Amino acid sequence: MPTNYGPNTGGVTYTVGDPVLGFRTLDISGGALNGTHLTGIPSGNIAQTNGTTLNLVNLVGTSNFVVPPTINANVVLVANALGTSNVYIGGTATVSTAVSLLSNTNINVTGGSATLANNLNVSALNGTNVNLTDGGSFTNGNNLSSILDGTTINYGVGGGTFTVNGGGTLINLSNTTINGFAQGQGNNHLDFINTSAAAAKYDITTNGGSQTIRVLDANGNVIAQANVSGTALQTGTYTPGDPGPLTISNNGTTLTVTDLAVACFLAGSLIRTADGEIAVEKIQVGYEIVVSINGKDELRPVTWVGSAHVLSNPSRPLDMGGYPVRILKDAIAEGVPYQDLLVTSEHSFFFEGKLVPIRMLVNGRSIFYDRSFQTYTYYHVELAQHGIIHANGMLSESYLDTGNRKNFVAQHGVVPFPGKAKDWSVDAAAPLCVERAFVEPIFRAIEARAALRNDPVQSQSVELTREADLHLVTESGRVIRQAREADGMALFMIPSNVRSVRIVSRASRPADTIGPYVDDRRFLGVLVGAVTLQDGNVRREIDTHLTTRTLRGWSVPEGSRRWTDGNAVLPLGERAPNAIAMLGLQVLAAGPYVVDADAAADAALNG
Repeated sequence: MPTNYGPNTGGVTYTVGDPVLGFRTLDISGGALNGTHLTGIPSGNIAQTNGTTLNLVNLVGTSNFVVPPTINANVVLVANALGTSNVYIGGTATVSTAVSLLSNTNINVTGGSATLANNLNVSALNGTNVNLTDGGSFTNGNNLSSILDGTTINYGVGGGTFTVNGGGTLINLSNTTINGFAQGQGNNHLDFINTSAAAAKYDITTNGGSQTIRVLDANGNVIAQANVSGTALQTGTYTPGDPGPLTISNNGTTLTVTDLAVACFLAGSLIRTADGEIAVEKIQVGYEIVVSINGKDELRPVTWVGSAHVLSNPSRPLDMGGYPVRILKDAIAEGVPYQDLLVTSEHSFFFEGKLVPIRMLVNGRSIFYDRSFQTYTYYHVELAQHGIIHANGMLSESYLDTGNRKNFVAQHGVVPFPGKAKDWSVDAAAPLCVERAFVEPIFRAIEARAALRNDPVQSQSVELTREADLHLVTESGRVIRQAREADGMALFMIPSNVRSVRIVSRASRPADTIGPYVDDRRFLGVLVGAVTLQDGNVRREIDTHLTTRTLRGWSVPEGSRRWTDGNAVLPLGERAPNAIAMLGLQVLAAGPYVVDADAAADAALNG
């Protein structure tokens, strides 16, 4: 009988056939490679038990190697001369290599994870293609980023995560080809682990057929750089957290660059036209759409319709995991919307003259993330100018091309002449507003209506704690717990010869602990003010956390205080020889924290 493995977190299942003369078949169902059928795979090329090692040797022709979902195996790239080698990873694989030229080697990570073995040579994967789909992940382990020189990373349907460990140094991926990154799905991620400093801004430039993304610290030093091909991101310099073509966020020691999820409708959304309500997936170029201009309805022709496919990523926060938002019938008012409406989380709706992203109005009852959608198609409707349109009776927005049009499939074969990317601050039909003072009253009114209507609770409230679990970790990994508290200072005994510690604690996002109407998705640990060190007979102040803006693990300084991100480096300077010291931290604020966020803090610590 064939053996089924999976599904994995990406919804992918591998079915391995029974051996016939030493050969097996592989059928892949679900995800980007759904319907794939491979024959003639030697039984020894398929890992069917944990701990199996697959030795990739291919001198001619095409060879396939398989690590199914639920299986943890090793893949050793031994030799690949004139043939093509395909590795399918739906489970967990550690990849190593004994050669430096691996042309025609394809590593397909379909919802699984692949990690490079430690201590490989520079350019060890030169000539290798890594294809990430269905939320698959690939990381360089503890190797320098130069090990990826000559490697090609391809993001596909369902997206994925490409993680690079910088080891506290510059991460330079200029010799690594990255394709398909900015697809408007919001589930393609570049994770930079152990960066040399905190991100203060990023810039995007165009160089021929590719674009360069640089992440800079507060002093303008480049801490990470990557070249991406096939994108049309709007060039310029941006600050993390502000509207821009990408999302830059810090979580522990990880800097995440994410393609920005675009605002769009799911199939079945009814758009008001001159000919009545028409499902968005059936709208064609030339149809006349009803547009609200200064409170009056006018007709405007559709200039472009596009679509794209999304696979949700359960490993990410809901607002960044690609899940659609469901707005229940009558959630806003009677007949608004007149039937359930499904949109992406960044889609904005028109309230009191401003556009508000729907993610900021999610209340878990009448507006919630619909996690039943693992995969779906969304649609864009573009007008000559960005407009306020009617969708299921709600005032929403049309598509605004900020440079990502090429990432979508044009409907009905109509391909428009590419125009200049537009800017939200200049070309939007109404200002985008994420200010708490404006958004929270809208949120509260919708929330109160949901309670009055007794709408079912669709998602449980998060469990919060005020316990920060504050402790220190030395360079050697030793954990130091708080000795006592005195005069508002948390005191820690520091062994001799320790010159640097990490301030480790729980960390959560205000958007999770306060409410989605707070547009702050930073991971915050503890707010540190004064720092003192009693080292032998000498007592001194430490202010490097306030004066060194590039210090890793810290948010932007706020005068005489600064937030950690749950894993912040604190240099202690020169120490008295053979002396035990007492370190004092003035903790001005801490928590609340989401209890489930402990796993994220642990991941940051172990990273």
